[in-house]
Amino acid sequence: MVWLSSARVSVLSAGISADRDRWNAIGGRIDAYYTAEYASVFSDVEGGLGYAYLVEDPWGNQILYPFVRRDLTKLDHIGREGQGLFDIVTPYGYGGPAYVGAASRRDEMMSGFRRSFSHYCSREGIVSEFVRYHPLIRNYLYESGDVDIAVIRTTIVMTPATDEQIIMSRLPSKTRNMVRRATNAGVTVRFTLSPDDEELKTFIRLYSDTMNRRHAEDYYLFPAAMIEQMFERMSGSIALFTAHATDGSPVSSAIILHGGPFIHYHLSGSDPAQMPPGTNNLLLVKAAAWGASMGATEFHLGGGYSEGDSLFKFKASMSSERGEFAIGRVIHDPVNYRRFAKVAADRLGPTSASAEGFFPAYRAGR
Repeated sequence: MVWLSSARVSVLSAGISADRDRWNAIGGRIDAYYTAEYASVFSDVEGGLGYAYLVEDPWGNQILYPFVRRDLTKLDHIGREGQGLFDIVTPYGYGGPAYVGAASRRDEMMSGFRRSFSHYCSREGIVSEFVRYHPLIRNYLYESGDVDIAVIRTTIVMTPATDEQIIMSRLPSKTRNMVRRATNAGVTVRFTLSPDDEELKTFIRLYSDTMNRRHAEDYYLFPAAMIEQMFERMSGSIALFTAHATDGSPVSSAIILHGGPFIHYHLSGSDPAQMPPGTNNLLLVKAAAWGASMGATEFHLGGGYSEGDSLFKFKASMSSERGEFAIGRVIHDPVNYRRFAKVAADRLGPTSASAEGFFPAYRAGR
């Protein structure tokens, strides 16, 4: 812990109990994606360790930035050359530095944060930084010019309500008809905060089958153990919704995250061959009502795999509200970044190491 100017800076570890308590006292009010438990689960996916950079000023204003620090020696084509060097990435999902406090202090705090964090990265051997910003907080708007920012995708947002009829009244008429078709076909939706082994196996099967049908990259084929850890570690911030056909067979399932004013359609899977029309629409209506009962004011559905694809169109059929998904890239150590990018190109071949737009370049094709 050090003091910079009038602000206190702390680097918190997801692996230390006292740090997690401080982290969650702030992150839990922002979103589920900002909790230590979420970072600890998805740090394994990202291949590193979960940390949060916390800046607090004397007036109680705060900035929290969870990230995963990855050891570059673990990349086979870098090995010992990466001794003492790392890169950082926000955990899968959404994140970036989040400001909590008086609006009048935000710009000054964010500017100071970025200067402070750049010093931290230089001191700690951080070569590069990749940020997935939060589409509802839109925190990319408050970053400094040091970050290369790109808005890459439109996302869909619903407004929850405890009364399902209010939710239905906000849906386009075609979508309302889809929900009614599912209801009339006998589809039922159940949710649980503590799924049993069979319910988890059902979700994992439906999710894995969906990813395989879409030829998803291996990165998105999350292991069963990670799904189980989410429910073990994130109790109170996570629910499992499952839709059942008339015969009781599960045909669609989704993990919904809740934290602060937000809920998220985090991971989902379905069996289209067995699923009555409108099943997923009905599931989202039920999830939106549950979210409102938990105090959520926005339900983030996310976007598609690409802009305007069938997944995006399905989500867009639920709401006309939109969010923006932006990414940020920073090279903190240009010398080693170029050196490792060249090593990757030499050892892995130019098509993998120089993949257009991939960041950081030295991880392309790994």
